[in-house]
Amino acid sequence: MNAPPTGAWRRERLVVDGWDLSAQPAWWLQSPSGPFVDVRGVLPDVLEPSAFAGHCSVRGAAAVWHHVLDLSPPLAEQDRAELEDRGDALIERGRTAVDGIEVPFEERWIRAAQPSSIVLAQAPTSAGPGAAILFDGWSGVLTAHGAVVLDPSGSVQAAAGRPPVTSVTGDHLVVDGVEWSTTDAPSWGAAPLEVD
Repeated sequence: MNAPPTGAWRRERLVVDGWDLSAQPAWWLQSPSGPFVDVRGVLPDVLEPSAFAGHCSVRGAAAVWHHVLDLSPPLAEQDRAELEDRGDALIERGRTAVDGIEVPFEERWIRAAQPSSIVLAQAPTSAGPGAAILFDGWSGVLTAHGAVVLDPSGSVQAAAGRPPVTSVTGDHLVVDGVEWSTTDAPSWGAAPLEVD
């Protein structure tokens, strides 16, 4: 694999250091050119919600997610993992810090949609930082205060922070009452990292 795995991905399984945390809702919308939005809901008393957007680089099985916008405090370590492509399923394996100790994790992602076309959007400067990916009725939106992933029916699949009120009509996006610009090269998705 030498390109990011395009699509709307729903996390089916998460195991961190032997602990099954699969009940936390998580969605990852990935464009073929690298920009992504990832939203992870709350798992009461265990995991806080989080959301981030940026650029994903892949070389072979190695992947790096460069966070340009992050709802939570940024990770202390680089967000990297090994990917195993299984068609419409993807296994992600790596290491993460839990209470300052590095532990293994494994995630299983299921592709819910393969886009026919993708629109990237960013918030106007007056609205503060924001990133969005739109395709085939799916939308992933991240602002400085919250994030949401909506399916084609408009149902919330994952939310974090104070989810933005989002209206999508085709390629037209309004977030919290402000129209966002759509672009092929948003500033939030244009910083690829080299993958070792």
